[in-house]
Amino acid sequence: MVNTTVTEQAFNKAADMTYGIICCLFFFIGTVGNLISFIYFKSKRRDISNVIYMIITGNDILISITILPVGISSLSNRQPDPWFSSEYGCVAWVYIWRVAVTLSIFLVICLSVTRTIALFRPFKRQKIKYLIISVITYLVLVLPLNIRVHMYEFTYIKYSSVILRCNIIVTSNLITGTEFSTLAVIRNLIFIAPAVVVATSCIISAVLLRRSGVQVQQEELQRSRNRATVTILLFALLYGVCNIPLAITYIFKTYMWFTNDYEWYNGLYQFDTQYYYYNAVQTLLLAANSAANPVLYFWRMPRLKEGTLSSIRRISRLIREVTRPANNVRQVGEECENRVAQNISVTPNPLAAATRETEL
Repeated sequence: MVNTTVTEQAFNKAADMTYGIICCLFFFIGTVGNLISFIYFKSKRRDISNVIYMIITGNDILISITILPVGISSLSNRQPDPWFSSEYGCVAWVYIWRVAVTLSIFLVICLSVTRTIALFRPFKRQKIKYLIISVITYLVLVLPLNIRVHMYEFTYIKYSSVILRCNIIVTSNLITGTEFSTLAVIRNLIFIAPAVVVATSCIISAVLLRRSGVQVQQEELQRSRNRATVTILLFALLYGVCNIPLAITYIFKTYMWFTNDYEWYNGLYQFDTQYYYYNAVQTLLLAANSAANPVLYFWRMPRLKEGTLSSIRRISRLIREVTRPANNVRQVGEECENRVAQNISVTPNPLAAATRETEL
């Protein structure tokens, strides 16, 4: 939530251009990479890890798409793009962005927890229906919370050129409403709690990975599971790098709402006079997480990389085969014309000569 008392000033155009180009780059990498990854996970066996990866890639595609209007606004002198210039589009963007980001964080929790359970009980099949129920329940809880936060008379949704996107605007510096402060604290805890859960799960998984005494006939299976666990640990590490600054910001903001001490909070970010740090933490790093996930998939999953490269080779081969017939026909036609010309000059056709004489 942003306060409207911030004075808009002349921003650095070079920084804005860089910011916009990075957003567009994240849009391209995140959309294409996650789409390929989604197709790959969809083709694999339906276990709980692959289903979580499918949901994550689909959600990351949504985040990559919603970052594009932010990049367009940055590249167009901080003017609202067609999506942000519409009141309904602005509200829709805020809902989509907040729900997609919070769902992304929740899915990282699911991935970490299910992997830890798999290490404790490697031969127990985890049911996918419980995962689907938990995701739906989470969405049912988060969406009304976001709606309720900006239903107060001192809040509204509007495009802000300061933060280059639509957001909930707070029109007062001193808000004493207990209910609003409570909702704000709960909403901030949604971003803080996952970091603790993921960190705890990763520590447990790392300890379990060091266990020895694996039976010989299970070595290959154990090696495969260890590789999957390392992949998820790297996935969680990437999540931490991109989300810890946001979690720290929300810890400070939660303290601000809880104590109603806005002066203390604003003093922490006096260095960010043009809101570039705010934009990086609240938007850019989250989009970077979605764009970097498929890079991690390609690195840690050889079959995905091999399948993608094979598809690219097939497409290039198909393009060559489509363009080759036209070239072949042209070459064959030229060869036929040359041969006909040579035959006419060397061995005249008697029937053709008789026909020409008849015509004359």
